[in-house]
Amino acid sequence: MLAWASLLACSVTAGATIVGLLVAPSGWQTGFAILSVIALVVTVHSFTLLITEVPTGQTAVLALLFILAGLSGGFWVAAASLVGRQSRRRAAHSTSTPCVGPSRRAVVVLSNAEPERYDYAATARRLTRLVHSGALTLPASAVPFVFLSEKARYHALRDFHPGRATARVIAEAVESHLRASGDADTVVVAWCDGDPSLSEQVHSLAAAGYTEIVLAHLGQDGSYLFTEAASELADAHMSHVRIGTAPSIWISDPLARRACQRVLNVTRNADPATVGVALLGEGQPPEWESLSREWHETEAYFTQRVRLMLAEHGIDERNVRLGWVEWQTPDITEVVRHLAATGCTTIVLAPVTIPVATLATALDFPRAIDSARLGPDVLTITLTPWGDDPALIQALVTAIKQTLSDKTD
Repeated sequence: MLAWASLLACSVTAGATIVGLLVAPSGWQTGFAILSVIALVVTVHSFTLLITEVPTGQTAVLALLFILAGLSGGFWVAAASLVGRQSRRRAAHSTSTPCVGPSRRAVVVLSNAEPERYDYAATARRLTRLVHSGALTLPASAVPFVFLSEKARYHALRDFHPGRATARVIAEAVESHLRASGDADTVVVAWCDGDPSLSEQVHSLAAAGYTEIVLAHLGQDGSYLFTEAASELADAHMSHVRIGTAPSIWISDPLARRACQRVLNVTRNADPATVGVALLGEGQPPEWESLSREWHETEAYFTQRVRLMLAEHGIDERNVRLGWVEWQTPDITEVVRHLAATGCTTIVLAPVTIPVATLATALDFPRAIDSARLGPDVLTITLTPWGDDPALIQALVTAIKQTLSDKTD
């Protein structure tokens, strides 16, 4: 009986450690590999003892069934545990007494940039959010392979994703502008998913004596992720702090003109009649639409402004189409294929409402273009996300100053 129990326990452990190998970051894989080997060796040893003690075909078949059941059971239980119960994170409220003094102003730039390195916890939170919101249906057995795919994507970027570093550079540039004009004392960054969160940064600033805080969105303003992050402030009790939200940068005409100019700069030598432009947004699951409609309207306004500006410069308005990098349709492949079919021989992919690089913009654009199967006479040009473009920084500064001015009035 002990041998049977050992056989089952070790095979369950082996199944669970296989999930660990698929999911864990590279620094932990050696440990999971050792555990997996030990579990498999003990499993084989227990199997050998059983068929030695009772050398019958029935015993061997039953033992093999125990092993298969244990492996699959351990794998399934470990995989199912990766997607947990969705809950809103609560920030630890500061119990320190706020500093008393002159009015001090701070800005929190909220970004949905992805983690710099593969993060098991961030991937688990994202999957949990998608599953519990109905945006994704995924069998438990497939969950570890989603983590494996995410690891592979980070590995393709040499294990460093520059999105958050770029967001910090943008925040530093905004701080430099606001300090120079005397409009704010500090600018910090918060992440929609990760530390520090928005509520953590706001409570930290409040404890440091800041009495006016402006929240500025760097990304899909009004989208589900940003709304979820902002909802963490609902339980805040900071009567001594005034919190305002800057208007979306995607209503900025100067930013729209700059987006238009970026396209024109790379198509100077092309016939405007043969130029096609895909204005790309990041996208979010359709199931989130009812939870956050505002972002779509704001981004649609921005892309329409860019489209009209391009038409004013000679590009056929019919050859300027909106597409989405993820989740929504039309996707990049569909838009590019359509533009090529209408006779466009120069096609520009312009991520006009994506402020910093994402895994999708860094890795998926070439594959999406290849899937369109364009002819050899079609040239595709891919623009990078905004990054630290001065126009984006100025749009943020202008939106923040407008909010500070409104609060003063």
